[in-house]
Amino acid sequence: AIYAGQIENWAEVGGEDAPITAYLLRDSEGFSDVFDRRGMAGGKLSDEVLRQPTNSDLIHAISEDPFGIGISTFSQPGNTEIVTLSGECGYELAANPQSIRAEDYPLTAPLFIYLPARRLPKIARDFLAYIRSDAAQLVIRRVGLVDQVPGESPVDVQGRRLANAIDAAGPEVDLGELKAIAALMVDNARLSVTFRFRGGSSDLDAPSLSNILLLAQALESGRFDGRVLRFVGFTDSLGTAARNQQLALRRAQAVLRAVKSEAETLGDRVTLEAVAFGEALPMACDDSAWGRRVNRRVEVWVK
Repeated sequence: AIYAGQIENWAEVGGEDAPITAYLLRDSEGFSDVFDRRGMAGGKLSDEVLRQPTNSDLIHAISEDPFGIGISTFSQPGNTEIVTLSGECGYELAANPQSIRAEDYPLTAPLFIYLPARRLPKIARDFLAYIRSDAAQLVIRRVGLVDQVPGESPVDVQGRRLANAIDAAGPEVDLGELKAIAALMVDNARLSVTFRFRGGSSDLDAPSLSNILLLAQALESGRFDGRVLRFVGFTDSLGTAARNQQLALRRAQAVLRAVKSEAETLGDRVTLEAVAFGEALPMACDDSAWGRRVNRRVEVWVK
């Protein structure tokens, strides 16, 4: 709405009474094309948006403008502050490598490699194997992008999530369920690999399909040998709590089966389990499409 010119003052989004200055890279530079297609959702970009020739120019312009906002890469914020997202319910989503890998933070643009439906030559197969390796992930970090190495988030950095769960508690989400979540969190860390779904179904979205292969490869490599991986299902709050609990469990079981099918050489080196908590641990407000998408997920907790 800001970039479409529909919101022009920071007071309209809870800030100071001051005009908003929107910045963006010029056409065909960086992620500007991606933002035009996805961020605008078919809308028209306002003529008041100030285009900048390079990312450095954009960062400099925003750092000099106390009421400016812009779209840049996560790794090059300069002297600017990265926006923490929130909704009317007050739940906050901050941008960090873990939340970007997990796709909790929705303002991201994942990069995909599209393959032809035929056998590739050996050099291409070797390259595809390389880009999934730890060495390639290090190169990805060095060039300023967020890698896909499954990171672990211990319970001591998940206080915000527990606060959201307590806030969302009500007649359909009782204290016993919150205690069960907290007890499981104490003994487990959350992996950054997360799976998300289309509304009301157990069908994975496109990024999550690639995450199946990513996690299967990590399992086969021995990264989690001797440990327990739990696939933990969650939903948005649309529908009844009982239905959401069943849907969350179906999703967790579907992901477990898919990962196990791809990790053909895993054997019994890792214990895989599926559990579900329905709508009990929201990541974002359910009053928007992006918030509901963030909440419809299967997380992977490791012990």
